[in-house]
Amino acid sequence: MHEKNIVEDVINDFVDNFTETVQKKKNVSFFEQDDTVSSRFNRMFGREKPIHHVLGGGKSADVLLWRNKKISASVLMGATAIWVLFEWINFHFLSLVCYGLLLGMIVQFVWSNASGALNRLVLYVSAVT
Repeated sequence: MHEKNIVEDVINDFVDNFTETVQKKKNVSFFEQDDTVSSRFNRMFGREKPIHHVLGGGKSADVLLWRNKKISASVLMGATAIWVLFEWINFHFLSLVCYGLLLGMIVQFVWSNASGALNRLVLYVSAVT
């Protein structure tokens, strides 16, 4: 019976030493300071890093996680508009590029003509006063 206590004491000492060395070697992440059972339970699929850090941690992660709601909604609306154009209306990408270039040329033409007219108007107003 005395030998059984010695074996149990040796095993208990070994377990205590092992747990102390594991706790000393444990790395604490910058993003997650506490490593409790509840924090591990709250993470899906047993992840070690927060999902914001996994997604890159920048503005793209903010958009994907809806932390900046205005930008996220804008991205969703833009993607929906593109999907409607290509799927429902059967619009082609080349047609979209051509219309975009045509619109750019029209805006540039109107801007150049309007700037000349505005310059003449400014010169006329400054000459009158």
